[in-house]
Amino acid sequence: MRSVLFVVSCLLFSACRDDAKEFESIAQQACECPEGDATCGAKVLDAVVKFAEDHGTKHSDQRRINEAGVRLSNCLLGAGVEPKKLTAALERM
Repeated sequence: MRSVLFVVSCLLFSACRDDAKEFESIAQQACECPEGDATCGAKVLDAVVKFAEDHGTKHSDQRRINEAGVRLSNCLLGAGVEPKKLTAALERM
């Protein structure tokens, strides 16, 4: 579990610009997925991948991105996204 959070944090931090508010919104979407709803989690995970691809490697508020990344990871795992899928998707960033 910790390794998944570490991978998420590392990949998300290097994939964001000044868009912490947008990323926090994606984390909120993840947390709105019902417990065990892997379909909802997969849609949010797709949004995370797109966000990372769209925003390059620079970001100005690492603390907010980190907090949102941890929250997002916990919520996606709670929604039923398999850790391997989460890690694999994030490694594509």
